[in-house]
Amino acid sequence: MANPSHTAPDPVSANTAVPTLQYQSSFASYRAAVDEEATPDARWISANQEVTGGGHSMHGMHDMQTSSPAPMQMNMQAHEGHEMGGH
Repeated sequence: MANPSHTAPDPVSANTAVPTLQYQSSFASYRAAVDEEATPDARWISANQEVTGGGHSMHGMHDMQTSSPAPMQMNMQAHEGHEMGGH
């Protein structure tokens, strides 16, 4: 239950106290590059490998087995009973 003796500040009144703003630099948590000798492309590749877990994330997908029908079969099944003539 709210405390009835406490009233909210009037947002329209020019005399209402406001909290003091505090400045926090966007660069406060900046971390410099560890390897200053690395070229930008080497740092980019390294960062991508770190994010993706390394290596070639999508390579080798051709060995993947699927249980769904081929796209063309699905497309034809969806249009059974429809006339497929042009306009």
